[in-house]
Amino acid sequence: MRVYEYGELTIMVDVLSKLRGGDRRSIGKVDDVVSAVRKKPDLFKVQK
Repeated sequence: MRVYEYGELTIMVDVLSKLRGGDRRSIGKVDDVVSAVRKKPDLFKVQK
């Protein structure tokens, strides 16, 4: 199990909240999400 630091959790929560959307306004946040994932790809690896 990986232990996350506070700043990492903040990034993950921010990305998830942008992806949650709910209406078409969330479509404009895709660039922000891609940028965050590219900066910290290790935070978003899928574990099997």
